[in-house]
Amino acid sequence: MNDMTAQDALIIGLVLLAVVVVALAVDLALLIVWLWNRDAVIEGRREPVFARRWSLLDPWVGGQVVVAALVWVLLLAMIATMGATLGQGGNPTNTQMWIVIVGLVLQNVLLVGVPYAYIRYRYDLRLEDIGFAWLPTRRQAMLGVAGGIALILVGVGTEAAVTALAEKALPGDAWRMVERLTKSFSVDEMFPDLRKSWVQFGGLFIGAAIAAPIGEEFFFRAFLHNCAKRRLGIRWGTLLSATAFAVVHGGPLLVVAIIPIGIALAWAYDRTGSLWVPIIIHAVNNGVGVLAMRFLPEGWV
Repeated sequence: MNDMTAQDALIIGLVLLAVVVVALAVDLALLIVWLWNRDAVIEGRREPVFARRWSLLDPWVGGQVVVAALVWVLLLAMIATMGATLGQGGNPTNTQMWIVIVGLVLQNVLLVGVPYAYIRYRYDLRLEDIGFAWLPTRRQAMLGVAGGIALILVGVGTEAAVTALAEKALPGDAWRMVERLTKSFSVDEMFPDLRKSWVQFGGLFIGAAIAAPIGEEFFFRAFLHNCAKRRLGIRWGTLLSATAFAVVHGGPLLVVAIIPIGIALAWAYDRTGSLWVPIIIHAVNNGVGVLAMRFLPEGWV
């Protein structure tokens, strides 16, 4: 994140602090509501405040479990790796790269594990009930590949449109700050030697093109989207899951550009009833992106 200024870092820190404060406030409010109604629910005088299946509370709590576990593990890994690297005169950039790769893989293990625990043990459902089998059918694979190619075009067009609109709409200083913040979260910043290093390329490909599509589709489509559409209806539920999916993907311009991608993935999941279709769409989109960053000339991507 070489282009990030002290002001940018302060803004990011304040935003993260605000997110933590809001999350804690929501948690406290939910706890108060649960405690306030607990006796009436136990005595049978009213229905449970939160649904026993597919409650929006479940991905809310599950998401915090994922974040908390990831932060603690990565913090320990960062301290241990930095100490070893500095002690041996290693390269801090390589340290950052390995932390990012480990984080990507761990994140997506958690994004699968937490929804699976809810679906299998709390809801007493099978993976088949959320549209997942151990292998995709030929039709699902073909739909996924075709959808992935279409999604690449949608993503490129949306990102270009959002960037152009933001550049015109925002004052000069605000635009430059947004552009810097977005670039600071880009793959180029996290993997500066991607075009030269096969290790960086392989690590990113495994994390972004294999692990991320499986983990993110399990959490955002099979878990959050299923909860949201049952509580809010298909339109608002899709918008909520797509927005949450976009928010975790980094810089401000990317968030706006990724919302249509989240909507398209939710639509594909609902339309086909198969989780494999959005997983493959997602994998094709990410895989082609990583390949392009590796092999196309600089300035093309």
